[in-house]
Amino acid sequence: MGNFDELYCRMELPGFGTKLSGSEFQTGIRNSFSNYEIRNDGTLWEFGFDGYESVSKWIKIPFEGRLSFCGYEGDIGRSKFLNFEARFENGVVKEIVKIKDIWDE
Repeated sequence: MGNFDELYCRMELPGFGTKLSGSEFQTGIRNSFSNYEIRNDGTLWEFGFDGYESVSKWIKIPFEGRLSFCGYEGDIGRSKFLNFEARFENGVVKEIVKIKDIWDE
């Protein structure tokens, strides 16, 4: 079992619209059990410490490149595995695509 980060996606996801908005996914930005959020405006935020402050808060991350994230839709025992990839430019999501995997029909 490896480390992973949690990602909450507030944006619409392909094929699901807002149905999964706010859902929790797993990703591997730092693989350190960190918490991230893609906000409605497409920006990426991390919950952590800002410099020398002793208070945790959401910090905007200027991420560049591709970020894959996965999770499940549905009830336990009847859930479906979901896999997405977001492409970031200048710290903002330009597109999110659903990745077809071996379990897709």
